[in-house]
Amino acid sequence: MKRRLVLVALFLALFPPILASCGYRFSGGGEAVDRSIQSVYVDAFINSTAEPMVENYVRNAFITEFRRSGRFSIAGSADDADAILSGTVRNIRTSRSAYRIMERAVEDKVYMRLQITFKERNGNVLWSHNGLEDSEAFLVGDDPLFTERNRSQALKKLASDLAELAYRGIMAGF
Repeated sequence: MKRRLVLVALFLALFPPILASCGYRFSGGGEAVDRSIQSVYVDAFINSTAEPMVENYVRNAFITEFRRSGRFSIAGSADDADAILSGTVRNIRTSRSAYRIMERAVEDKVYMRLQITFKERNGNVLWSHNGLEDSEAFLVGDDPLFTERNRSQALKKLASDLAELAYRGIMAGF
């Protein structure tokens, strides 16, 4: 038995190109966006919630994500772009996540749901998602300013995570 394991380990060490060249890959592993699309305009998001400023967090997160990728440049207007990303912040809700003694909350979780459309300037939809959702936990305390500051940071992190998730979906084509 040991001999067989040693032989398998030796084979894997000596012949990794054989395994790497087998052609197996995850579907959607390529780049689904045509290379002719070089610039993207991130439109202002619609805020369908009562949460102030969240549409700005989301838009800024998408701009940052597209810039970070290095694949696209950010256009100053829709007229100057090859593609346009737009969307709506559809829902934000908060729930209790963790408690300590005497049923006092120590952590809440905020959920955000987005509707996103990525389309060519001519209107051809390249990718869309009607219910992209994620959550982020944040600490709560007796001081309302402490709790609100943490919630705001959680919303910004959540916007960033959703932008990254959407970008990967756009680039993979699903």
